[in-house]
Amino acid sequence: MSDSIFVHSVLFVSGLNRVLSRYEVLVHLQSLLELLDSQPDWHALDVATGAGHTAASLAPLVKHVTAVDLTPEMIEETRRLCEERGIHNV
Repeated sequence: MSDSIFVHSVLFVSGLNRVLSRYEVLVHLQSLLELLDSQPDWHALDVATGAGHTAASLAPLVKHVTAVDLTPEMIEETRRLCEERGIHNV
């Protein structure tokens, strides 16, 4: 069994013609984390991390999270979020 996982969370609801509220995003993120059954020795990859909420939420549950995004500003937002939360494994 591998000690690495690939996480790609897509918060998309077919036919939804509105932006999800912050609360709805957090509910979906919590559901994703529960489904993963993550292990403390795992390494996770968060592709298209955006502002880093998935990476920051997953970080306490795994050994390391690599967060990538095409937009340098989003990577900076991820760094800021992790710094604010005292997260050092992203």
